[in-house]
Amino acid sequence: MMQSLLGELYYRKAKYYKAILKKWALYSLFGRSRKNRDTSFVEKEYGAVWSRDRFAIERDKPQIQELHGQAVRWRSIDRKRFTMSHISNTIRSLDGVKSVLEMGSGGGINILALAVLHPDISEWHGVELTPEGVSVSRNILVSPPYDYLEYVTGFSRDEISKRLSRARITFHKGDMTRLPFERDSMDCVFSCQAIEQLPRAYPEAFCEAKRVTRAHALFLEEFREAQANIFERMHLKNRDYFRASFHEAEKAGFTIISFEPFPLKQLYYSLGFLVCKS
Repeated sequence: MMQSLLGELYYRKAKYYKAILKKWALYSLFGRSRKNRDTSFVEKEYGAVWSRDRFAIERDKPQIQELHGQAVRWRSIDRKRFTMSHISNTIRSLDGVKSVLEMGSGGGINILALAVLHPDISEWHGVELTPEGVSVSRNILVSPPYDYLEYVTGFSRDEISKRLSRARITFHKGDMTRLPFERDSMDCVFSCQAIEQLPRAYPEAFCEAKRVTRAHALFLEEFREAQANIFERMHLKNRDYFRASFHEAEKAGFTIISFEPFPLKQLYYSLGFLVCKS
């Protein structure tokens, strides 16, 4: 079974790489124009994404992915549980975190999951570009998707309800390049595949993260150093995603604590996990 799954992983990778190379040739060699990932493009694309029901577990189909170099067949909720656990463990290792901000909070589920996992942290904020994302976030704050949160956090419905009732959670409509917060107002700032939407404006996002955090920042993004091969780098260019070095955070004034490739990978790109101090 494992050998069969690994074979499928390699087959699908080869298929994706072929499609990536074809798109790259169309854009780079034959002059076909690619869409620029600007603010209006992102608002339209992700407004549609957050308008869909993202928390229906029964419709969450398993897909082949790569974990620590091994093939796994996971649903998106499994990926979410692994990712939230990784971010949660890192936040837990930091001293004195009482306020957290997510840049690009999407449908809000990351904030809710982390608030459940960290009852010691009292203040949570999410900033999201799309009105649809903000609306969904505020709705699930009132009516949490308990089945989804139970699976992601490992806690019961009653415990989740109790922990969320004690947390101060606020979702804001805003832009990562102009965060609506005062200087040094947060203990920790993080992004989870949100700066990927800023292929050119990322310096402003890193500078804003540096401005508002008085302690730490975490970034789970498609950093150049995390990409495993040229095909993954081509994919980021084809989609006009962020693809710069993690050293860009240093230019914003951060001190790098650690950087590592994220152990859970998609078939056509990789993530890097960057931990910084202000």
